[in-house]
Amino acid sequence: MHVKLVWEGMVEKKTSFRFFNVDRLAANHPTFVESIRRISDIEPASRRERKLAQDYDVRLEVMEDDGQHCICGELTRIQRINMPSEVIENGISALTTINPLGHSIVFRYNSERGILGIQNNSRIISPSRFGQYISEHNGAEFYKFVPILTRDAWERFLNGGVRRLCVSVAGAENLANLPQEEAASIAISRLSEAYDAPRITIEMSMGHGKGGLADDIKGFVRSMMNKIEEDDLHVESMQAISDDKSINEGKIDFLDDVLSQTRIIDYHERDPEINYNIRKIVLRELMRDMNA
Repeated sequence: MHVKLVWEGMVEKKTSFRFFNVDRLAANHPTFVESIRRISDIEPASRRERKLAQDYDVRLEVMEDDGQHCICGELTRIQRINMPSEVIENGISALTTINPLGHSIVFRYNSERGILGIQNNSRIISPSRFGQYISEHNGAEFYKFVPILTRDAWERFLNGGVRRLCVSVAGAENLANLPQEEAASIAISRLSEAYDAPRITIEMSMGHGKGGLADDIKGFVRSMMNKIEEDDLHVESMQAISDDKSINEGKIDFLDDVLSQTRIIDYHERDPEINYNIRKIVLRELMRDMNA
């Protein structure tokens, strides 16, 4: 028996935000701001809608300037199936609206720093889906989102030698979609397919030998970081030991060290404009605290 669980959006007071470096894949590609502005210029808003997967429709709702070098906006995921019910005196009944429902997240981008802050709710729209949405408008993939790590973990990883790397992945067969020169991704994907293993854990280590793993391992980690948010590939853990012992004895946990902030927000019970502005202000303050 096959059971399909359908996503439902719920608004929670506890709201988290994550932060990413946005890089163009090629110098001749439009900037991130240019791409967002082009989409925002499309009228009416219904023409901005794009289908990213079955029952997964997204559109850019709002885009506005938010201080020097910054834009902010709102993305909406549109719900047309599995509508919630109305609660009435004697039970529940079908929702009376004939319109689809909208579940939204806010984002803010600093073009000078190349930093994107985005409300962290993958049930609505994950960062990778944001990138896919832009690609659907442009006809090509233009950007990569690399999660920002705390405590300079990324810099320590890139600048130091890597003694050990351990990765656990569910949906590992989808690693075949990573760049083909990355031998580790190919090996993990083939193991998953060959043995019908939904989850693969692999460890690469120097053991008692001197030196570190080849520098290519850093490219593999960067690609895995790009894939953390994707629906079809779940990175359950990714840890490294660097020869930079300045912090935490060289241990880096790429999932725990991803920069995120959580706030308790008192949402209005039904006004989407008020709720957008509340989240926008919170995200703006968070990014200004980190000079973004």
